Amino acid sequence: MVQVDIRIKESAIVRPAEETPKKSIWSSNLDLLVPIVHVPTIYFYKPATFFKCGGVCLGVGLHHILGDGTSAIHFINSWSEIARGLSVTTPPFIDRTLLDARVPPVPAMHHVEYDPVPPLNTHISGDQTPEIQSNPEPTCAKILTITFDQLRTLKNKSRKDVADGSTINYSTFETLAAHIWQCTCKARGITNDQATKLHIPTDGRSRLNPPLPAGYCLSGEIQSKPLVDTIAKIRGALKRMDNEYLRSAIDYLQLIQADLEALKRGPHTFKSPNLNIVSWMTMPIYDADFGWGRPYFMGPAIVGFEGMAYIARCPNNDGSLMIFTCLESNHMELFKKFFYDF
Repeated sequence: MVQVDIRIKESAIVRPAEETPKKSIWSSNLDLLVPIVHVPTIYFYKPATFFKCGGVCLGVGLHHILGDGTSAIHFINSWSEIARGLSVTTPPFIDRTLLDARVPPVPAMHHVEYDPVPPLNTHISGDQTPEIQSNPEPTCAKILTITFDQLRTLKNKSRKDVADGSTINYSTFETLAAHIWQCTCKARGITNDQATKLHIPTDGRSRLNPPLPAGYCLSGEIQSKPLVDTIAKIRGALKRMDNEYLRSAIDYLQLIQADLEALKRGPHTFKSPNLNIVSWMTMPIYDADFGWGRPYFMGPAIVGFEGMAYIARCPNNDGSLMIFTCLESNHMELFKKFFYDF
């Protein structure tokens, strides 16, 4: 653990240069389901000032209901453009009525993403007595790096030959998400009959917005079967996220609006035996140049919940990836062991 002595020399409120609009902005049902927290991110730069080491740190906390990860990165990158005297490349679009339900709402599918999350079985690790985990175990967060060569080895392992002689090649995210899911189940020591739910926020802008989770099966199907089977489950869930499915989800939430509070996501959603994997792999997270040059590191300042994981590109752009994850402290070393064992 790294301890840093921080002393506040000065604080100030930066007020808007102009009057801001005095009106309410409608939020969709989808907006209201995200965890009600500020999501903190951190940037490190090397501008030869501020820190004794010649660097500067920028921390940003954006409330999750205000925007998702893509919106947050867009805001910070636009801010950096203004700081350099440039015009904003893409102005923000904040009219969320595009995410309103149809009239009348017509959900056409079962939305497993809104089913209750599976609870942890009471006979974990051979203990057959009922157990209520009222006091959560201590957690810790780690950053793991997987190199381009390691990713290539993992993806080669997951290729699937089909009957016609061709080969199914899965994406880096599908492969890595499946690997993380498998390793997490093993590290937690959950039994093969334990249901486990994987949440994957998917950017629906090219299909529909905002992101939705996907994925649900038994731990035994994740731990004991080949990696390629888990990857195929993830691909199938992501492939379902088309316009028809997402419109159906919006309509479904409209019909159960009175029960939305019960669907809000938080620590209870992602804790063992479940998991949430967020991809920042395609986001322009290193484009925030405030005149100091590009950041040499960017990532979440904290990983807020047990069972949360982020995947992001390394700053050197060599194809390596960073995995930011939070698990119970007594599971983390096992997770690291399984993660690099392939």
